[in-house]
Amino acid sequence: NRRLPKVDVSKLSPGEQPRIEFEVPAWGDQRPDYQARAASDPYRSVQATGTVRRLQVSGGAATGAGETRDLFVWLPPGYDDAKNAQVSYPVLYLLDGQNVFENHPGIPAEWKADETAQQLVTSGAMSPAIIVAVPHAGPGRNSEYMPFNVIESIPARGEEHAAWMLREVMPRVERAFRVSDRREDTGIGGASLGGVMAVYLAAKHPHEFGIVLAESIAGRVAESPEWSSMLDSVQQWPARAYIGVGGKETGDNAERNAAYVAANRAVHDRYRDVGKMGPDRLLLIVQENAAHNEEAWAARLPQALTFLFPPPMTGSGK
Repeated sequence: NRRLPKVDVSKLSPGEQPRIEFEVPAWGDQRPDYQARAASDPYRSVQATGTVRRLQVSGGAATGAGETRDLFVWLPPGYDDAKNAQVSYPVLYLLDGQNVFENHPGIPAEWKADETAQQLVTSGAMSPAIIVAVPHAGPGRNSEYMPFNVIESIPARGEEHAAWMLREVMPRVERAFRVSDRREDTGIGGASLGGVMAVYLAAKHPHEFGIVLAESIAGRVAESPEWSSMLDSVQQWPARAYIGVGGKETGDNAERNAAYVAANRAVHDRYRDVGKMGPDRLLLIVQENAAHNEEAWAARLPQALTFLFPPPMTGSGK
């Protein structure tokens, strides 16, 4: 974006090279949008606790042909040890993968799934599991995570997203890492519309997903007739499910907050009453003063992970 001045070679001595001087007014990393651009750089260094590896996948419901996105795969302590070379691990796919392990510019916080899982596995409070952060499509996020035409301005591409998860994401992870192929070891999770999609994926594809982690299931979708109809169609219920919600999801709007809690509780009650899921398989956490944000989801994550991936039973026998 600069033009060098013309050089009058007639004024140069024999063998003399031209010398051009100019001043750089500022560097690229001083741009206001530099941090956001750097956070989206596919070759950046991921700042995470433990081992996180990238895995590139193609496509997605709200992306163009030929586009790619990077999964971020957290591996539990001991994964690379020679003694565990034949061990396969439970796996949890978390939607909105951009804020699972990192705090991106423009997002107030992160899930801190890497720090939390590292501490829980190391302390023995959680069985070792692989966590796969699946990023959304940016501007197309709401469309990807919308399973029904509930909001007129947002085209529902949730089933396309589900098909992409099954066709592209999961096989790619299974080829690259030692994940268990048992439904009882395969989890899907998310928050808000990501929570909607977690419940939807488990309902529509029960042979693939046996574990559900749903945070702050989005109220407008969960209050719709389409949502109730979807739950009515469930043929096989999860092996384990966790649902979390805050008492102040919408701030100070008491009526909407109550509706939010009611919508999340309704999913829990359906799992409990129709799915015959007892407290050993189903957990609901209602955090009275929690809002609809990553800080709340991170605060409840230890309870979710220890419930969904409990440590193996220990003891000397009968």
